[in-house]
Order: sequence, then structure tokens, then C-alpha cells
Amino acid sequence: HNSISLSKLSSLDLSANRIGNLGAKALARALKVNSNIQSLFLEHNRIGNVGACALGFALKLNSKLTELDLENNRIFSVGNLGILESMKFNSAMRKLCNRTRRQVRLDLERRIAMMST
Repeated sequence: HNSISLSKLSSLDLSANRIGNLGAKALARALKVNSNIQSLFLEHNRIGNVGACALGFALKLNSKLTELDLENNRIFSVGNLGILESMKFNSAMRKLCNRTRRQVRLDLERRIAMMST
């Protein structure tokens, strides 16, 4: 039995662990039945569209997770859509972070440009 038990955790930080799509899919399976975890931090984990879609599906069933951080992964439009689609069914989610390094750099460049005008 290779499932992950998250039953006693309220916050889980797996940032920079290179869990990839396989790890994200394993977490998604656990999140479907978990009723305690509220914050999940998965930055810098090489998660792609497949892992993001799996997490998105799990979020449709998980009513406790309020914060999910997926920044700096390999998630593009299909994966983003999978996550955003779940928001229709998950009213608990309060904070979702999912920016790539390119988006962060563009945001920073915009802020710098605004400050210099």
C-alpha cells in the first residue's frame, strides 16, 4: 500500500523536493480523502500539467485546503485550467499562487517601470 497519509497534518511544505508529476499525483490521491490539511506548499517541484490537473481534480473534493502554492513549476495553460476549474467546486480556497519565474520577472519589470515614471 503506497498511499501518503496526511491525516494529522494541517500544513505541508514540500518545496524544492522535485516531486514532479508522480509526486503531485500521489498528493492528489491523499488530498481527496484528507480532512485536516489547510496549507500546501509545492514551489520549485517540477510539477507539470499532468500533476496540476491531478491536484485540480482533488481540490474539487477537498473542502479544507485554503492555501496552495505552486509557484515556479512547469505548469502551463492546460494545468492552470485544471486548477482553476476546481475553484468552481472549492469554496474553501483563499490563496492560490501559481506564477512562473518569467511571470515574476515581468511583474517586477512592470513595478520598476511604474516607479520610474
